Amino acid sequence: MTEDSYVDTRVQEFADHIQCDPELAQELYFEHKVSEALDNEQKASVDRELSTLRIVSNNLDRAAKACKTLSIYDDDLRNALRIQGLNLEKQIDELNNTLKDNIAFFNASISKDISGTSSDHKANTVV
Repeated sequence: MTEDSYVDTRVQEFADHIQCDPELAQELYFEHKVSEALDNEQKASVDRELSTLRIVSNNLDRAAKACKTLSIYDDDLRNALRIQGLNLEKQIDELNNTLKDNIAFFNASISKDISGTSSDHKANTVV
């Protein structure tokens, strides 16, 4: 099942519940960008997840710094990993850069959709 079919199913159920034309409900759903608005429960969930991802990123920063402080003579294990195709320092940096980019994107995405009030934004979007 694709995300689109999931949305279509939810809109169909909502249209049935309010006894409305499903095509009109679908049109209004996308016109008012209901799917993009976060309700309070979703906002709290996203905030918890972003907080955890920031902690992971900070730990990756520390791990990268720790790897760089190792002496060139203390690299037997890292060399063994490199022989197997794993460059630990490079992969830590790449993972952390990707994580930081996504954190920034998610922050920007949710900040434009959420005003910080305690109202239910999904409900207010269609009103």
